[in-house]
Amino acid sequence: MGIFDFFTNLRKTHDTGKVTDQAIAGVKAAAQASNYNQASMKAFYALEEVGKAFAEIQREPHITAREYSQLLVEDGKVTDEDVEPIIHNFEIAKYSPEEVTFDDYRSVEASLETVVRKFKKPDRTASKDRAMKGKKSRRKPKRRATGKKRRRRS
Repeated sequence: MGIFDFFTNLRKTHDTGKVTDQAIAGVKAAAQASNYNQASMKAFYALEEVGKAFAEIQREPHITAREYSQLLVEDGKVTDEDVEPIIHNFEIAKYSPEEVTFDDYRSVEASLETVVRKFKKPDRTASKDRAMKGKKSRRKPKRRATGKKRRRRS
């Protein structure tokens, strides 16, 4: 990876962070106005932005909210339990005559924060594999039957 790739990835990460932060700010602004239906719908749209920015999964117009959440789950960073409150309250806000309550919204907000944190967290296994690439593995000294380590002879 050259210096150009490093700066390209750095800019991309910075830009995706801005976009997701703006989407989450819109959710919180709607909640502060006590409009929990609108906040729940914006939470799903913020989930879309997170999926687009970090998982590079674009939602096509014909894909439902549940289908999109399954695409994010299949990506492997989040679980059904992580996205279910967002999807459930989005469906209530958009398609039901019921109102989303403050307690329902709190579960949506917690779920959205969990999803964002999981997507922003770097994949440690990939970086560890890259760090170990090209290095020789060091053999550990064998243990004796007594449990003591065996000394290596030089």
